[in-house]
Amino acid sequence: MTEHISQKEYHALLRGQAPHRGQRARGRTTSRDVERMNKWERDYAEQVLDRRKLALEIAAYHYECVGFRLARRCFFYPDFLVVMSDGFVEIHEVKGHWEEDALVKIATAAEIYPLFTFRAFMKEGLEWVERAF
Repeated sequence: MTEHISQKEYHALLRGQAPHRGQRARGRTTSRDVERMNKWERDYAEQVLDRRKLALEIAAYHYECVGFRLARRCFFYPDFLVVMSDGFVEIHEVKGHWEEDALVKIATAAEIYPLFTFRAFMKEGLEWVERAF
């Protein structure tokens, strides 16, 4: 089934903006600010990913560059897409603490998209604790 969109929605998509479809959830912005990492993501990139890149364990990583459709109007936007030196691609999610909806989304994404390895990281003290899905 093809979904028809208005000319206004079409031009919003061309500009990289999500079309407005009714009321939005509270606390959400209309566009995602992909340029700014939070404290946990910045620490993870500096303490883990940059070091692994220097050690040639990973070839590259990209911040918030991909989204996974989980269901109608439900998406998962992981923090990092990591290209390993052997060519495999991993998806890394960094959290300060876990909430139930985040766990459900990453577990669902891992089930729907088995081509990727999904990993979640949370900092406990000075250690990064990994949770694989």
